[in-house]
Amino acid sequence: MQADIAQATAEQREHRRRLPSMRGRDRGLGHRDAALMAKRLRALRHEMMEEVLQGADVICATCVGAGSEQLADLSFPLVVLDEGSQCAEPQALIPLTKGCVHAVLVGDHFQLPPTILSPDAAALSLSLFERLMRLQVPAALLQVQYRMHPALASFPSAHFYGGRVRDGVTALQRPAPPGLRWPSPLQPIMFLNVHGQESSGEGNSKANSTEAALVVRVVTALLAAGMAAVDIGVVTPYTAQVQLITRMLQRMPPNPSVLQGGGRGVTSDARGVEVKSVDGFQGREMEAVVFSCVRANAQGQVGFLDDWRRLNVAITRARRGLIIVGNTATLMTDPHWAALITNLQERGLVTDTRAVGLNA
Repeated sequence: MQADIAQATAEQREHRRRLPSMRGRDRGLGHRDAALMAKRLRALRHEMMEEVLQGADVICATCVGAGSEQLADLSFPLVVLDEGSQCAEPQALIPLTKGCVHAVLVGDHFQLPPTILSPDAAALSLSLFERLMRLQVPAALLQVQYRMHPALASFPSAHFYGGRVRDGVTALQRPAPPGLRWPSPLQPIMFLNVHGQESSGEGNSKANSTEAALVVRVVTALLAAGMAAVDIGVVTPYTAQVQLITRMLQRMPPNPSVLQGGGRGVTSDARGVEVKSVDGFQGREMEAVVFSCVRANAQGQVGFLDDWRRLNVAITRARRGLIIVGNTATLMTDPHWAALITNLQERGLVTDTRAVGLNA
């Protein structure tokens, strides 16, 4: 089948090459033949795809893709739905209505729900996963985490999961990222208290230039100490702050040095550092994460930072080190943020730029 497709493709390419030189009736017939050749090629590819799918034991698809024309004639007696808690219920139903007998939903309803932009569809923010959890359908908790340094995992486990999540890695397996003067060398987490001021961007998004400048200094320190850009992630709740930090990093002078990490060539250029919203970082991980909280105002308004699930996602992306940049006075008006900051204060992990050697 692959040989037939290769031959048909070569014939089509050759015909297209000759088509411009044809004239009169030959040109009209040439266009007709081109259309027939394209149709035959599509049929061959469709036949090959059907052959592959019919012989496959496992088919991977998005929820919407499971309802595509290519899979129309297939049924799925066993469905494993990953990221089930972030999937809108109508989407989840697509694979489940294709002959499903057994279903396994994998997710975490203590993290962000489906993204629903229309106020008229707000009810769809309740995923099928969370609906089943509320109905007390039997569920199993994966109780061992293998991502984070134990010092990073201790607060989320205690505050969000009732202390049921244990560590499958040791502190020695997650050494603190170099380049920063950590308040506690055995606990690679710090909250940098910043007295900046938020500003409004497009579409009521928020930015904080003071925090953005500090984030760039943190990233610069990590890179200068030998971390690769691909191992550093900057996370922030607001699109305007994502754009501001991205612009500032893009303005950094290019660094031509290449670090050899794990057998792969990786750049230490600041422009290679990934900057995303909290929502965009769900399901991801980085060796070091810098989290810019943005909100800083006299009214103590935290906006959608009051969603504890967003906080949970933000502080559980890092493997080896987490740096939170924010304004404690504003954030502590929210009970979940107050719990985090109080926990870090008790552990001596709330500090300022001077104490960790990050003065401008």
